[in-house]
Amino acid sequence: MHQLVDMFIKGRIDVLLFERSSVMTLLAEKDIYGIHYQSIGLIPASIAVSKDEEGTELKKQLDEVIKTLDLDKIFSGYLQYIYLPSKGVTSKFQVNY
Repeated sequence: MHQLVDMFIKGRIDVLLFERSSVMTLLAEKDIYGIHYQSIGLIPASIAVSKDEEGTELKKQLDEVIKTLDLDKIFSGYLQYIYLPSKGVTSKFQVNY
């Protein structure tokens, strides 16, 4: 991802198509702003386990662990970008909501 963002910054590629948070985070780390962005859809994330005895036990363990996680803290880097409009231009003011 770092190399693709560098290629984009140098003008070697014209477009990047990845989830918003990772690209916008890398651009912000490199102090690059004024980039046009647009969402093209939502892709939910999931966890899958085998449908057998071991998978059922793993699912039970994962369900319990997930309940204890501070999801706002874990996903804070991502969450700061999901509340942005579906399209716009990046700026320093979008970081650290």
